[in-house]
Amino acid sequence: MDDKDVSSWDPAEWARKEELRRAWWLVWELDLFGSCMSRRPTMIDRRRMSVHLPVSDEAWFSERPVASKPLRTDPGKAWTTLAGCSNQDARAWFLVANYLMTLPMDIAQGGKPVSRAESQVLANAIACYALALPSHLRLPSPSFRFDQSTFAQSNWIVAIHIMILTARAEVKALHDGAANELDACVLDWKFRGRELSRIIHHWEPDYISLCQPFVACQLVPTYPRLSRSARTIANSADDLDPADESYQDILMLTLARQAEVWKLGSVLLRESELFITLEQSGRKLTDTLLT
Repeated sequence: MDDKDVSSWDPAEWARKEELRRAWWLVWELDLFGSCMSRRPTMIDRRRMSVHLPVSDEAWFSERPVASKPLRTDPGKAWTTLAGCSNQDARAWFLVANYLMTLPMDIAQGGKPVSRAESQVLANAIACYALALPSHLRLPSPSFRFDQSTFAQSNWIVAIHIMILTARAEVKALHDGAANELDACVLDWKFRGRELSRIIHHWEPDYISLCQPFVACQLVPTYPRLSRSARTIANSADDLDPADESYQDILMLTLARQAEVWKLGSVLLRESELFITLEQSGRKLTDTLLT
C-alpha cells in the first residue's frame, strides 16, 4: 500500500490513500484493544505490515501530501518511528505510544521468564519516546488548549501521556513479577493514581467524552485491585496519604464523563463502583474483626 514515494502521487490520489490508511489504523487499534482485554495475541502480524501512520486532518482535508513513515515494530527502536519525519501529528505519535504500551503484555503472554535486559530495553524505549516527543505534544505546552478547533489535537496529547504512564506501569509489572506483587500494587496505587490525576488536571472536562474511548481503560482506579495484604500496608498510618482517596475520586469522575457518550465508559464506571463498594465492605469487616 505504501511502497511508492508520496511525492510522486497527485493530491487526490494521496488523499484517497490516506483514507485507506486511516481505516487500516482503526482496524489495527481494534485488534490491539481486543488483544489487551482478552490477554491473547493480536490477529494482525506486525512483522508483515507496512502502512504509513496517518497525518493531520488539516493535511488530509486540504489534499496536501505529507510524508509519513510506517510503524517500526522493533521494541527498542519503535520510538524512532517519527524521528526526522514530516509527519508530527499527535494521532501518529499516539499510535506509537499505544504500540509501546502493548509490548510488555505481548512478552508476558509468551509464558517465558523475562530477563532483566529484556525489560530494561522496553523501559529505555519508553523513556526515549517520552524524551523524543516534540514540544507541541508535551504536557503542558504553550500550544495546548481546548476549544472547538483544537480539542481533537489536545485530546490526543492527553491520551499520549496516559499511554506513556500505562506503558511504564506494564514494564514494571513485567520486571517485578509475582515475587514483588505487594510492593508493585502499593506503588501502582500511589504513583499511578497521582500521575493520572496530574495529567487529568490539564484535561478540559467538557471534552473528555470526545477522547478515543479505549483510553478509558487506563483510567480505572487502581486501588480496588490491591490484594488484602497490600491494602493492610497501604492503609497503615505511615503510608496513607490523605490525598490518595481524592485521586480515586478524580479518576471516577473522569470515567463518568466518558460514560456520557461511550458505553465502554459506562461499563468501566460500573465495574469500578462495584470494586470500590466491595473494598469499603472489606474495610468495615476488617475493622469489626479488629475491635
